[in-house]
Amino acid sequence: MPKTKTPRYNTRLLKAGALFNEMRILVRLWDEKKNSMPLSALASQNLLGKPSRSRELDILKYAFLPRFVKGRPLQAWKIARALEDQEASLEILRPIYYWITARNEPLLYDFGCEELYKRCLKVKNWSNVR
Repeated sequence: MPKTKTPRYNTRLLKAGALFNEMRILVRLWDEKKNSMPLSALASQNLLGKPSRSRELDILKYAFLPRFVKGRPLQAWKIARALEDQEASLEILRPIYYWITARNEPLLYDFGCEELYKRCLKVKNWSNVR
């Protein structure tokens, strides 16, 4: 039986997007010893203050865990947590969270490498890039 190729892209971005503020909250609250409970139990704690437990579960399941806990680099939440603990500015935090997210979301990574890079090359005055 032929081996099926794993698709490069997934649909996690549809379910979870970037969620910068939510990822920051989870990184600051995450404790690998306390958070070894089932996802449904974590979602029931309503750490993010979402209106439904299913939304909370989706964010944990489709964004935080695959990107910041089980992704590449493994346990990336610790990188972000060190910066959060030092109260790093948003100018520092945003690119780090983007990097972690893009490393684990091939569609976002490819967009950044191909489309955004091309657009930056066209910009003559780099001081206008934001």
